[in-house]
Amino acid sequence: MSLKSVKKLLLIISIIISIPLLSGCRQKSVPAPVTEKKDTGASSSDDDISEKLEAVDTVIVVDVNTADSLIILQNSATGTRYELSYDGRTEFFDKYGQAVAAMQIAAGDIADIRLSVHSGYLKSLQISADTFALKNVKNYSFNPYKHMLSVGSDNYRLPDRLVVISSGQVGDVSDICEGDILTIRGIDRRALTATVESGHGYLKIRGEESFVGGWAEIADLIVPVREGMLLTVPEGTYDLRITYKGKGGTVGVTVERDKETSVDISPLKDELLQMGSVRFDITPANAKLYINNEETEYILPVELEYGVYRVRVEAAGYLTFDRNISVGKKEADLKIELESDSTKEDSSSSSERKDESSSASGFTQIPVTPDISSASSTSSSSMGPSSSSSSDYSQEGTYYDDKSGSSSSSEGRGEAYLFVNEPYDVEVYLDGSYKGISPIGIRKEPGTHVITLRRDGYVTKSYTVTLSDNNEDENFDFRELKEE
Repeated sequence: MSLKSVKKLLLIISIIISIPLLSGCRQKSVPAPVTEKKDTGASSSDDDISEKLEAVDTVIVVDVNTADSLIILQNSATGTRYELSYDGRTEFFDKYGQAVAAMQIAAGDIADIRLSVHSGYLKSLQISADTFALKNVKNYSFNPYKHMLSVGSDNYRLPDRLVVISSGQVGDVSDICEGDILTIRGIDRRALTATVESGHGYLKIRGEESFVGGWAEIADLIVPVREGMLLTVPEGTYDLRITYKGKGGTVGVTVERDKETSVDISPLKDELLQMGSVRFDITPANAKLYINNEETEYILPVELEYGVYRVRVEAAGYLTFDRNISVGKKEADLKIELESDSTKEDSSSSSERKDESSSASGFTQIPVTPDISSASSTSSSSMGPSSSSSSDYSQEGTYYDDKSGSSSSSEGRGEAYLFVNEPYDVEVYLDGSYKGISPIGIRKEPGTHVITLRRDGYVTKSYTVTLSDNNEDENFDFRELKEE
């Protein structure tokens, strides 16, 4: 037996030894074929050893290499990965026990396997009968603190490391961005894998100088226009709408998964915006309507240029309606029914009820963030001495370093920061807005955000992070970017 074979045998044995000790792992025996053996008196043939060193495991399929007849698997409970070989003798079955080909087994599948520990050979693989699959999932949210995945009104437990598969690459939950369409697989109420069926790409906006302070709208994303924007957008073809002080228009763009698309919006600075007519149907009848903080009569339709407006409706004894709306059609309707403020409910329920009490056609409603015009901004400063190679960059973030005499503790600053430490010397964007060059510290805003990393000649990468609601710093070390 070669040295390579011995090492492989030791790896498989170490994995299999741990299988009986796995907590919460659902092990299922895949019945071995019954064969009749003659007693030849031999005590140690390779076949005898192989049959004795046989084991079963419940695994996640990470990759199937049909060219080299290799399959990479991950234990469903511990996350341990190992590689097995297979050939024409290996049996593959779907969850109903029907025979299938190896090429029909996909990354993200959850399966019960039988393997030879002696040779590192896969004897059989069957998709677990208890596996569930939620396909084309759009309405979902991850709660990393509670290890919970919500799909609509249903909740599923999350492992410490959810296997995420996108474009043949294996990652984790931070690789999923809002707008991605997923297939979720798991056992019982425990999600184990997420396959990205429709992912996201990146839109680099250039020529934005004339529109800073206006609005950019694409897909379901509406954001203020800032200098140096890099937006994370679901893959697909869209009309990008830009509006600012009566100027602007639309430009068609196609966003490809994991790729960066550049669009120049400077030609739109000479285009006049179209006008839309918005009919407001508001209850109670004595309510006051404010558009961009100006009281507006609404007996007749209100003429508004295409763009984003802040709409507030108030009436004594009722909860206030406060939303941003996007006007993008010749005619649009907005029905608003204010709710009595005597209802006893928490703030989150009130927000949900206000969403349900209004309906619109012809434009989009967007929840208002505090001080929407500067929701993503942070204090501006140049990078400190901790990164001399980046000292020429002007950036919104600040990096605190003990060696420079500044405090790296939120206690010394009175406010918390998120720090992007690695990879080194890359552009850092927070929710599409440029913040500076890593390593960098950015004033922390609780909630879910998208951090995007970019460098010329490398593949742009974004991560979804959830920042806790406390006064503690949070540090992030991301993977190195891959060269294009």
